[in-house]
Amino acid sequence: MRNLILLLVFALSAMANAAPFLVKDGQPNAEILIAEGATRMQRLAAAELRNYIEKISGAKLEVRNAPSGRQPLRIFVGRSAHTDKLEISTDGLEHGAYRIVSGKDWLALIGDDADFQPHALHAHDISDRARVRAEWDRLTGGRWALPIDKTDRRRHAATGWWQDDRRGSLNAVHEFLRGLGVRWFMPGELGEVVPQRDSIPLPKVDKTVRPDFALRQHNSSRWDLISREEILWHFRLGLNWGGQHLGLGRRHAMQAVLAREEMKREHPDYYAIWDGKRQTDYIGDGAPCLSSEGFFKEHVRYVRAVLDTFDEPMVDIGFPDNLGKTGKRCECERCVAQYNLKRPFGGLSDYVWGYCNRVAEEVAKTHPDKLLFAYAYQQTWLPPEKIERLPPNLAVVLATVWRH
Repeated sequence: MRNLILLLVFALSAMANAAPFLVKDGQPNAEILIAEGATRMQRLAAAELRNYIEKISGAKLEVRNAPSGRQPLRIFVGRSAHTDKLEISTDGLEHGAYRIVSGKDWLALIGDDADFQPHALHAHDISDRARVRAEWDRLTGGRWALPIDKTDRRRHAATGWWQDDRRGSLNAVHEFLRGLGVRWFMPGELGEVVPQRDSIPLPKVDKTVRPDFALRQHNSSRWDLISREEILWHFRLGLNWGGQHLGLGRRHAMQAVLAREEMKREHPDYYAIWDGKRQTDYIGDGAPCLSSEGFFKEHVRYVRAVLDTFDEPMVDIGFPDNLGKTGKRCECERCVAQYNLKRPFGGLSDYVWGYCNRVAEEVAKTHPDKLLFAYAYQQTWLPPEKIERLPPNLAVVLATVWRH
């Protein structure tokens, strides 16, 4: 009987020691596997997982492309030949969705991780802007500012990350780490909480997580102005910047039609009149007269050129920034007749949305499957009173309005 008890104790001890742990007593029991030629975000996801597991437990997990045979467990980060063999699919994992699934001796953290592929007319840095502007003129025959003139602001030069690199597997890694108790309250180590534990078990899990909102944008969209730690904090919160939904084009894009010096010289009638003068220099580009038929035709031509040249999901046709807030408005009779300045937050709604309505309807004749959008600010925030319904190809983006 005593021998039977001892045998049972030894068996239970062996089973305990053989239990599936990614980390056991501070020692690695798994390795992280990523694909050959892994994408930027797959490599970052693997690095985040390795670094935080070490912070939690002290164990240093190796990142590899193929199993070494030295560890009994494997953690697959992102799609690879290994996950394909296990028939773990990324189909339907849109907008940062991800899967976390485990087996007897493996854990998979997987999603869409495609590298953003810049268009030939996307500037990679400031020095590249002249090239893309010249090519834009050659392709379109127009005299407009480039609609995606500052793409380089969406790339973090020190890391090579683009805002629209897809991050499904990175979101899965951060969800797994949150399950271990990790939290990020602000950028940098000062803002993080990392629990300490010697052992990390292999979870029994099979879940797919899809975000409630496709667009989850925070401020600080200028990646050329913020640090790596700030960007990582945004990643850890699961945010994105909306290029797949709103496109990468410039905002308040009426200004693209007005910005060039030759346009100012040859078509002063496109520009608003303030204090009796044509406004060709408002914020460097100029302010439009939305009653100018010439400007309307030029704007429609510009929008069609953008849609024909770039594969963008949406194109901005919006009013220049802050015009309503400045109190400056075109003084020509046709424009003044469209204002209702007694209406707070809607004094220019019929004027601006009536114009956008016309542009959208005209563009729909040649590009019926494309979407346009514009921001509603200050004096255009409330719905227009004289337009029953905007066309289905026109979206309104409600911007913050300060109410006192």
